[in-house]
Amino acid sequence: MWPLSALARSKSNNWDLSSLFNGLPDRPTVSGNITLTTASARMQIIVLDQARDMTLPAEAEGLIFFITNASATAISITLKNDAAAALATIAQYASAIVISDGTSWMVFLSAAATLQA
Repeated sequence: MWPLSALARSKSNNWDLSSLFNGLPDRPTVSGNITLTTASARMQIIVLDQARDMTLPAEAEGLIFFITNASATAISITLKNDAAAALATIAQYASAIVISDGTSWMVFLSAAATLQA
């Protein structure tokens, strides 16, 4: 999907992945529900004040997000599509990768996350 040639090397000779992730990771401390857009950072490291919903943008082929719940307490993120249907619950210290094929979202969860039926 992204050719290695599209990545730049930094001055320290490390790969600069910011172009791959649409910028650097977003690390907000959240006090409300979250709505992602196609312009949102592809890597979301979230710290919650209480359980919250995260709504994905409309499906678009190749759109991908890496989401981590970095909350210090046992609170979760409910991941929803743009029609407000629950896709997954991301527990404390768990992560999800969500990928769109243009018509739906595919969710890959870490062991601490639970998939909605």
